[in-house]
Amino acid sequence: MGEATDKKDKLKSLERNFEAGHVLFFQGDESKEMYILLAGKVEIIIDRVTVATVGEPGTYLGEMSTLLGLSRTATVKTTAASTFIVVGQNRVEQFLSHSPRQGFKLARILAERLRDTSAALHDAKERTQREYRLIHDLLSHVERQARQDPSAAPLLDQLKEIVRQAAARKAEAAEPHMEVPPSAVLRGGAPPADPTGPEAAAPAAAGPALAQAPGGEADGEDAAGDSRPSLLEKELRCHLHDDGPSFLGYLLKANTQVIDTNPFDVPVYKGPAPGRRHCNYLLMEVHVCPTCHFASNDFNHFRDTKKKTTTRPAEFSQKARKALEDHRPRRAEMVKEAGPSLLVGEGRTPEDAVHAHLLAASCAETIHSQHPETQPLVLVRAANYYLKAAQLCAELDALSREEAFLKKGRELLDKVYPQVQGPNLYKVMFQLMVLQLAFGDETSGSKLFGSFRKMQSGGVPANEQPFLTPYLNRAQQAWEGREFLTLARIIEDRKKEKAPATGAPAGAG
Repeated sequence: MGEATDKKDKLKSLERNFEAGHVLFFQGDESKEMYILLAGKVEIIIDRVTVATVGEPGTYLGEMSTLLGLSRTATVKTTAASTFIVVGQNRVEQFLSHSPRQGFKLARILAERLRDTSAALHDAKERTQREYRLIHDLLSHVERQARQDPSAAPLLDQLKEIVRQAAARKAEAAEPHMEVPPSAVLRGGAPPADPTGPEAAAPAAAGPALAQAPGGEADGEDAAGDSRPSLLEKELRCHLHDDGPSFLGYLLKANTQVIDTNPFDVPVYKGPAPGRRHCNYLLMEVHVCPTCHFASNDFNHFRDTKKKTTTRPAEFSQKARKALEDHRPRRAEMVKEAGPSLLVGEGRTPEDAVHAHLLAASCAETIHSQHPETQPLVLVRAANYYLKAAQLCAELDALSREEAFLKKGRELLDKVYPQVQGPNLYKVMFQLMVLQLAFGDETSGSKLFGSFRKMQSGGVPANEQPFLTPYLNRAQQAWEGREFLTLARIIEDRKKEKAPATGAPAGAG
């Protein structure tokens, strides 16, 4: 009680009152503090023209220029008696420690502005990188606060998805070969964010769509001719050791492929967008270190050689690194059994890609074994590696292995489902429900569908509704068409699709 009172007193000490007509700062001024409107109204003036009037309590003013050390981009003047919290540049961290919720809000505002601001900025690349670092630092602070406040976890998940979208769009808009977001925002999830890989956390719309993730906005003319490349290359090194050569990882550009999803919410790359080269990204999304054979589809698990500094992901605790080192001989064995072509992303065959996903699943399960209670999304990622391996086996007509990997994915999702919270929960529920139906467990499928229906009736935070609704709709469709979702029926329908057309009408041509 005393600590809470002390924090309130410290926040109260930051409050300032101004009469109508007071100028908080002028356009072009050096930035020394940011303002949070508690009551009153202000107008925002750019080049002597009033562009907006703001009166919503909680609105941040001047935060971007203050935190990034830039000059003011607008003049802000009160139009009524107003009260603000005023936070100086050197007191931001102290302020956030007294008010963790403001940390969430500030990081979200910055991420949304990064996502929505035009790329036509002076020194766009430099500023964008500074924004990434700032948001990454804020996320780290927010994550620390979330450990003390479990109720904040859903907000953190939503924030990570906004940041993922923000950084992806900004990176692609600012420079075609600029790095995409620090994957701290991609991990549990990507999303997501979805923890399962490069796809966005929110489910794809029904039917094929152009790829929107992970590359952000569509890139420009980056090669002569119509068949432009669909991939960005990143030179990577492993986080687990300092020796060994660098290697290439591949990132799918946005709007370059037509993507559908299979019944288990795994992406299926149907073909190229107009003027693009076809790329089945499932073949190359897993990056494999050639030295220690650690594998993952999360760029955050590797170091970008173009970055001067890097942050080791939270999953790589001392215990996890020790377990991965102990696991190293087993990984070497798996690579030896699969063959060296497994290591090279762009040259992989579907069979190589199956082994790459199994290797990544084994790594994720090893990490999760050290933190089973605190990192459930790592196991969700492992489950999705198995589901993707099953999709690759379906393309190879390796039916027995497809079934085995679907069972493994189902087993892991069933195990971790009670621990998952926030937006990632709905993807896990949907995948598990469809897997239960595929294996004839209609009782378990019915229970999961019932949970979706209860969520529809209420109890889901408003900020999670955009994540829930698409999966709820798909769950409804899956339940109504459950007789078509048994594994035998899925395989039968797939064979019919692949079978050549017969019985052409007489006299054709």
